[in-house]
Amino acid sequence: MGWYTSTYFACYLSLFLNGILFLDLYLVIKNPFAPQKQRLDKLLKLAKVLAILFTLITYIITLQPGKDWHEVNFRMFQGIAFVSVAVSIVLMIWVLWRFRKFNLSIELKKSI
Repeated sequence: MGWYTSTYFACYLSLFLNGILFLDLYLVIKNPFAPQKQRLDKLLKLAKVLAILFTLITYIITLQPGKDWHEVNFRMFQGIAFVSVAVSIVLMIWVLWRFRKFNLSIELKKSI
């Protein structure tokens, strides 16, 4: 598990944390009175577990003999990055629409 695997771990973690940021914003808009610490703890644990899972998959694929599996890992990373960015954009559009459509209180807007 050299630099290759640790690089993929850092990339996966940053992708999932970016998605978690927008998911947290969505959840705050949806239910602003939910406990913040519990929600963030769950989301951070989810991001870490997903990053570790995909890093292990990357490591296992790299250990396979024969074909150049680095290309497969890169394609998997591209797919996850595309999905993460797409979900983040959809959630951000929903949040912006929600801000414009409904008159939210000033206190709620300040907390977000």
